[in-house]
Amino acid sequence: MADGDGSDGIVSLLFYVVLVYPACNWILTSKRFSRRRSIVYAILFLGVIAIAKVALEWKDRGPNHYQLLGVGRTASVGDIKQAYKRLSLELHPDKNPSPDAADQFTAVKDAYDVLTDVEFRDIYNKLGPEAIRTHQRLDDSQLMLQIAVQYIVWGVIAYMLTLGKSGESARSLVFTGEMVMLVFEVANIRKPQGASVLPPWFLPSMTEFELVWFMRAMFPAYMNGCRSICGYLHVDYDEQTRTLLRALQKGHNDVMLKVQLMTTETKDLLRELEQRLQESATVTAAEAPAKEPAAAGKGRSTLWLLLGAYVIYYYFFQS
Repeated sequence: MADGDGSDGIVSLLFYVVLVYPACNWILTSKRFSRRRSIVYAILFLGVIAIAKVALEWKDRGPNHYQLLGVGRTASVGDIKQAYKRLSLELHPDKNPSPDAADQFTAVKDAYDVLTDVEFRDIYNKLGPEAIRTHQRLDDSQLMLQIAVQYIVWGVIAYMLTLGKSGESARSLVFTGEMVMLVFEVANIRKPQGASVLPPWFLPSMTEFELVWFMRAMFPAYMNGCRSICGYLHVDYDEQTRTLLRALQKGHNDVMLKVQLMTTETKDLLRELEQRLQESATVTAAEAPAKEPAAAGKGRSTLWLLLGAYVIYYYFFQS
C-alpha cells in the first residue's frame, strides 16, 4: 500500500467534514427547496464533488502498466511482449521526437519488466506499484496489521462522527461499507498467485489495487453523505412520544381546570338560589298576618248582609 494513503485519507476526511458536510446540511435544511428536492440536490452535490475530487487524484496517478502497454488485466505474457515490442519501436528515443521520449520509454520498459514477472505482476495487481518499489510481499504479516489498523482507525472516526440517536442509521451504513471494503481487501490478498477477485469482463484494464484505492478515496464522501442524509431523515420516536405525552398532560390539565371552574360556578349558583329561596320564604311569612284580618272582616260583613236580607225577606214577604 502507498505510504501516502494515510495522510491523503486524513486530508480527504477533513475536506469533507469541514467543507462538504456543512454545505450538504445547508442544502437539506434550506427552505428554498421541498423535502424531496433537498435530498436529491444534496446527493447530486456530494456526488459531483466526490467524482471531481477522485477524478483529479486519479489523473495525477497516471496510467497503470496495462494501460501503458495497451493490454488487458488478463493478457498473456505473449500479448505483453508483442505490445512492448510495438511500443518500444515507437517510443525509442532515437525514433521519438518528443522531449520526454526517454521517460516514456523507461515507463514502458518498467511496465514490461513487472508484467512479465509472475510474482511481481501478482503483487502489482493486488498491492500497487509502491509494493514493487518497497519489495512488499502478500504473505507479509505487517501488511495485514497495516490494513487492520487502518480500518480500526476509520471505524473509530466514523463512530465519533455519528454519535447520538440521529447518527445510528448512518453508523450502521458506514460500518456496513467498511465491512464490504475490508472483506474485499482481505479476499484480494488471500487469493492464490495469478487469481483475481474481479471477473475478466469487469474493468479489464483496472487492477484490484486501483479498485481498492477508489473505494478508499470514495469512503469519506460516502461516510459524510450517510451522516447528512440519515441525520436529515432521522425521526426521534422517543422525543415524539414525550411531546405527545406532554400535549396530553396539558390537555388533561386544561380539562381539569375547566371542570373546577364549572364546579365553582355551580356552587355559586346553588348558593345564590338558596339565598333567594330563603328571602322569598321570609317575605311570604311577613305578608301572611296582614292578609288574615282583612279576610276576617270581609267574612263578617258578608254574614251581616245575609242576616239583614233574611230579616227583610221574612218581615215583608211572610207577614
